[in-house]
Amino acid sequence: MDYEVIEEINTSLSERKNLRQAIVNTQNYTNDNNKKCIFFAQYAIKLDEFNTIIVSMNPCGKIIVSGKKSENPIRYDLVNGNQIEAMIYSIIK
Repeated sequence: MDYEVIEEINTSLSERKNLRQAIVNTQNYTNDNNKKCIFFAQYAIKLDEFNTIIVSMNPCGKIIVSGKKSENPIRYDLVNGNQIEAMIYSIIK
């Protein structure tokens, strides 16, 4: 997966911890992956040494979670009102 980094935003340890918790909360996304809109990578956040999330925000809320290089990225459709987008908006403001 290759995406161009336009701007780097530092996140605190607590912000990364909260994002990790939101990502494992299955109420924030669906595994159906049936949104027909195009994934538009807007933000990438490195959660730790191995895990990064790449986010396409509303109106096409989707997320890609990538781990170690040997693992395939996992793609999810975000549900309306999810915590992940709300947290990212609070980080970038």
